[in-house]
Amino acid sequence: GLFSQKGNTPSKKWAVMIDELDLLVTRRQHVIYNLLDWPSRPNSGLIVIVIANTMDLPERLLPRVASRLGLQRLVFHPYDHTQLGNIIRVRLQGAKVFESNAIEYCARKIASVSGDVRKALYICRRAVEIMVRKSGEKVGTTLVTVEDVNAAVRELFSSSIVQSLSSAPKCDQLIMCALVIECKMRGREVCSAEELFDRYAQMAPVQGCANLSFSSFLRAIQRMFSTRYLSLSNGSVYGAMEVSTSMSPSD
Repeated sequence: GLFSQKGNTPSKKWAVMIDELDLLVTRRQHVIYNLLDWPSRPNSGLIVIVIANTMDLPERLLPRVASRLGLQRLVFHPYDHTQLGNIIRVRLQGAKVFESNAIEYCARKIASVSGDVRKALYICRRAVEIMVRKSGEKVGTTLVTVEDVNAAVRELFSSSIVQSLSSAPKCDQLIMCALVIECKMRGREVCSAEELFDRYAQMAPVQGCANLSFSSFLRAIQRMFSTRYLSLSNGSVYGAMEVSTSMSPSD
């Protein structure tokens, strides 16, 4: 094949970058093994770079798969408050919209929680909306203050469901993650209980969660429905029951 040529070293090199490697993890991990095994074949000319959200993913792979990984690991740390502040200022493109201490406050607040630049930009956007609603002025006429940013921060993190889920059992948190990933992969806002169970079963060994029988899994999502984490719509059979999240996927 293209990546297992015989004879002389190929004149061309092929680089493949695979993002979200976590999503390719299955029970037997055949796909990941084949992807990582190709570069080691004679004269393949293939370079594989993989990106994963789980920092200890290599340690959780099967030994035969982990043996195909290179020793070079690059850890991307969360953004600190200086980097977040710089990103916000670049996005503003020199426009005078925020008080300087308001940007600093937003950057430090997010850096202390997650370092997620998407949340920082969301808070800035929401703070502008709060300022416009409060003052009735156009953007740029009145500057966004620390008070406006703080109101946006409280709004983002005050959801009782989000706070409750953060202290929920790891199994429930993984089910929620599996639901968001499954819906994203299928391009839908809902998935069947059977589809969700298959996705959970793939992720559970990697994330260190217990494998559940289908009946136990159904009881778990019924419990999450009672605590308002999930929304359920009845199907003719349990496996066809449609599941969706009752909160924003970004949460």
